[in-house]
Amino acid sequence: MRKTLSLLLMALVLMNLAACGQSAEPSTGAPPTASPSAEPASSPPPTPSPTPPPTPIPAMFTEAEFPRIDGSTANIPLGQALYRALAGKTAQEAEELVAFSGTPNAWYNLMRGNTDLLLVYEPDEYTASQTLGSLEYAPIGRDALVFLVNAKNTVSSLTTEQLQSIYTGEAKNWADVGGGDTEIVAYQRDPTSGSQALMEKHVMQGLEMADAASELTIQSMMGLVEVVADYQNTQSAIGYNVFYYVSQMKPDPSIKLLGVDGVTPSNGTIRSGDYPFVNDFYVAIRQAERANSPARKIYEWLQGADGQRLVHENGYVSVMPAESAQTPPQFELGEIGERYYPGFMDKLLPRGDYGPIYPYNGGGADPGTGEPFNYGFCTLDGKIITDAVFPFVRVLTHEDKSIYLLQKLLADGEGTRMESTFAAMDGSWAVTYWDCEIKYTEYGGRFVPDPVSGFISVNDGNGWGAIDFDGRQVYPCTAAHPMRFNDGMAVVFDGGMYHYVDFSGRRVLGPYEIPEEYIQSGYTPRFDFSNGYAPSYKEALWGVIDTQGQWDYSESLAERPEGSLLANGWRRIYVESGQFTLTKDGVTVNAPYEPTAGLPGDRFLFRDYKERVGSFWGVFDISGEIILKDQPGYAYALPSGRLGVESNAYLYGVWDSEFNELIPPRFGTIWEIGDCFAVREGRYGGLVDLRGEWIVKRLILDSMAD
Repeated sequence: MRKTLSLLLMALVLMNLAACGQSAEPSTGAPPTASPSAEPASSPPPTPSPTPPPTPIPAMFTEAEFPRIDGSTANIPLGQALYRALAGKTAQEAEELVAFSGTPNAWYNLMRGNTDLLLVYEPDEYTASQTLGSLEYAPIGRDALVFLVNAKNTVSSLTTEQLQSIYTGEAKNWADVGGGDTEIVAYQRDPTSGSQALMEKHVMQGLEMADAASELTIQSMMGLVEVVADYQNTQSAIGYNVFYYVSQMKPDPSIKLLGVDGVTPSNGTIRSGDYPFVNDFYVAIRQAERANSPARKIYEWLQGADGQRLVHENGYVSVMPAESAQTPPQFELGEIGERYYPGFMDKLLPRGDYGPIYPYNGGGADPGTGEPFNYGFCTLDGKIITDAVFPFVRVLTHEDKSIYLLQKLLADGEGTRMESTFAAMDGSWAVTYWDCEIKYTEYGGRFVPDPVSGFISVNDGNGWGAIDFDGRQVYPCTAAHPMRFNDGMAVVFDGGMYHYVDFSGRRVLGPYEIPEEYIQSGYTPRFDFSNGYAPSYKEALWGVIDTQGQWDYSESLAERPEGSLLANGWRRIYVESGQFTLTKDGVTVNAPYEPTAGLPGDRFLFRDYKERVGSFWGVFDISGEIILKDQPGYAYALPSGRLGVESNAYLYGVWDSEFNELIPPRFGTIWEIGDCFAVREGRYGGLVDLRGEWIVKRLILDSMAD
């Protein structure tokens, strides 16, 4: 089907690419930059410049003829789409050919003759002044600067003035802008990034940003998403990025996008201009590029109807009106999947005849609120049980039993809360609570609430209690704080002290003191047990207690105990200067690389970043022997023992446990459930099998699409 689509597009190129007369006029000299005096709502129009008349472009270029391209990180998918459409490359071939250097570097590379054509966001003011005197550019799409917070933050929208107060340092607490009484941790991007240029232009508008500590200045778009999503920054962190990246390339259910001045960012509000921080992105070439060169032909084609259609089909907002850039009917691949129930279904109805049920990635939106969601549920034969209304879906595992956790944000008079539904893997039972909290300890892709007791902390609106893996309540919902049972005990906080209770609620250990700095900051540290020990603070020293309450201190425990347990039972411990050791059952060995995950058979995944080239991954065993190396991208362990592989272009595929490729990187997201995968590919989401064949396929119609 993908090959058929490519051939149809080639035919359309043959018929229409000779007519580039619909393209926008190009501009020369400096494009719009992040000048503080610039208008925040839109970019200045390009300055017309005489150009030769359009020249018919061939249906395909050979790889040798194809111009060298560079650009911004968020334009990587568009660069790959160009290779597929105009050079006949497969998705994997296009991925290997596209390696963009980022906004500032791309502009310098074009000026210096190191590349021929850019797909790029506008530069910061200094980069523009240094690079753009001999370049020609034209807008081909629109994006927007968006602000992201942790999904549990109660704030859903801010005004431009409130954002300015946060980033000038005037507002230091979320209570200052309508949120909870929590310190604001405001992350920034590096000064030359495209995101920072948009921040200075649209938001700060000449105001000086507060100085940010080095740990609050993030160098990459992915890094910004990760620090805001991190659980340690829950309800504290805020950052900014571009809409396409966080909605299409790196969606994360642990974050949410804030509305600005009452408008939620979406492709629709970006196209209409209702969202305030909209900005064009560009195709650019050198002014001296000859009339018939491949670079100039593609430059002109991207501004015409067919080029704009390519922009639109890949999830961007095209400059040309949507009706002109819409995919013709013959290009629609069609949806797959019948409904189990008629009409919209926003909850999982338990029944005994579904068979195994699976989450599918479906986009979708609540018809009442318009809020975007990610996952719905379906049967193995492709029947849709629920619409895609759950932004958070997890598989919780204890010993040999697994259950689903389905969560969605609900608004009430006191803000937002996370409604939590627990369900059997076959949908035969489901129970819903006001909220829940689990220990997000991830072992090979499985989330384990408690390796010993298997209890889950829940709140019914009256207090906190616990349920087991059959949905039965084992501790009444009466506690003031979450009951995280680990090693058979849960922590109960009482002012500046805490103690431990067993399943019956009886106090068994404590009380113990909480360090004064944590009390002052309002941050509650984790004192949960794990593998028989819990961190403990006594007489200004960190130590550990065992399950009998015996306390131990040594020089190595002057800070809270470090190290993370890997899926194969080895514990990874950071030593210094990027060096790690692995320890298990009293045996300690040095790791040749930083181990990112444990694999069966005492093998380990590792990641190796090479400057100006990208990330690579490999595998070593406990003896230090390198089994596999220099694989582009990043790999992570899946629950089955298979590997998820993320390419340097942020596309995902699957390898088996013997390191053979099962599904090449082609999906924007991928999540393994049994022998199926919830995925998103372009404007479609759904569920695929081990061959990558669709079981359920749905057109995404939420904030990621029009």
